[in-house]
Amino acid sequence: AYVYPQELVSRLQRSIETAISENRQGALLVLSVVNFQMIVNAFGHTDSETVMQEIFAEIGKYLTMEDDLFRIHRDQFGIILADCTQEEIATRANQISTIVHSYGHNSTVGNVHAICAIGSMCYPHR
Repeated sequence: AYVYPQELVSRLQRSIETAISENRQGALLVLSVVNFQMIVNAFGHTDSETVMQEIFAEIGKYLTMEDDLFRIHRDQFGIILADCTQEEIATRANQISTIVHSYGHNSTVGNVHAICAIGSMCYPHR
């Protein structure tokens, strides 16, 4: 399910407030499936939507109950990692990237090669 920008801001604000009150750090990741248009061209709109839903589910299996995952665009996900230091961001992002790259072997629409790029920021700044 997509979230509107104000919902993204609201979820992020709650996570930042919790991080401050619990004296920990969190992170916001924005993941783009960079070859999404190629997937659409190869499999069509319906199956490419299935691909995004399945990738969403695979990422969700990796996250904790405190983390938050949402779709912010047709080819992008927002991921709030509720407890993640600046030093851990690269490791966590790499693990999520591996999940996306490995997904194609289990796709219900056929052999899909998904490539992602992940941007990140840690909060609160100290």
